[in-house]
Amino acid sequence: MDEEVARVVMDSKEDIWKSKEMSEIVNGFFENSLRTLDFCTELMSSLKHAKDRQFMSPLAPERPEEDHQGISNRGEETEKSRNMYLKTLEELKTLNGTLCTEELLQILQTVYESHIKVLERLKNGKLKLHKKLRGVQSWRKVTRVIFVTTSAAVVICSVVAAAAGAASTVVASLSAATAFPISSVGKWIDGLLKKYEDALKGQIEVLSSMQVGTCVVLKDLKTIGLSIGKLDKELKSLTETTDPIVDSEVSVKKDIGEVKEQLWDFMECVDELGVWADRCSHQIRQARMVVLRRIINRRENLN
Repeated sequence: MDEEVARVVMDSKEDIWKSKEMSEIVNGFFENSLRTLDFCTELMSSLKHAKDRQFMSPLAPERPEEDHQGISNRGEETEKSRNMYLKTLEELKTLNGTLCTEELLQILQTVYESHIKVLERLKNGKLKLHKKLRGVQSWRKVTRVIFVTTSAAVVICSVVAAAAGAASTVVASLSAATAFPISSVGKWIDGLLKKYEDALKGQIEVLSSMQVGTCVVLKDLKTIGLSIGKLDKELKSLTETTDPIVDSEVSVKKDIGEVKEQLWDFMECVDELGVWADRCSHQIRQARMVVLRRIINRRENLN
């Protein structure tokens, strides 16, 4: 957890975090979200590096076009033009080292599975809290009935005893019982149960906010996985397309339109993946802030 999260959680140890299980769930949520943020940061860094490599290399869109036009206008294949074009195509092979899509997919799978486990733990935690909440609410109703009935019974007994001419000691005892603050005891117990009920509701709210945030991030991670798969397909298509050109003695007059089209498709995949990685990172930070606000507000309400 980062410094801000650690401070808020530590400050809240004495109120809603008296439950060890609740504390572990919250800590697990924040630690998992940090790992996901690290993945998004690493992914965006890899994408930026790949784009920078392409714009700084002979792979830039205008270079192949200039080479091709020059060759066509002259109507001849000079060794210099051939080497320049082959060098441009050779750059495509370096993309595999720049963007290791298989490694990214493995990391993504680990992060995704961690979120599934967190979500499952949140669901189980909410079920337990709802069960406790129903029990507390039932006990509040029962205690109210008990104390109201007890108070009424004592008063009725004292009236009946006095009317029936009971012994003075009996009447005195009943009078003392009515003087005992039974209603105050009932209010005190009801207050304790109400405080516990509010604490449970607060914990449920915190878990609910974490559950919503986790579900949103899971959807983003699934989309990122599909985008990485698409990027991997485009990358393989690019490198496979260049193999027969680079490794054989074909004429440099070969139409490069297909290669350029695939290159732009690849660049679009990179941009799309970057957008989703940034979106996921934003969603995680937003979810963390919502949970922190819930914790802080709950602590302030208890004070």
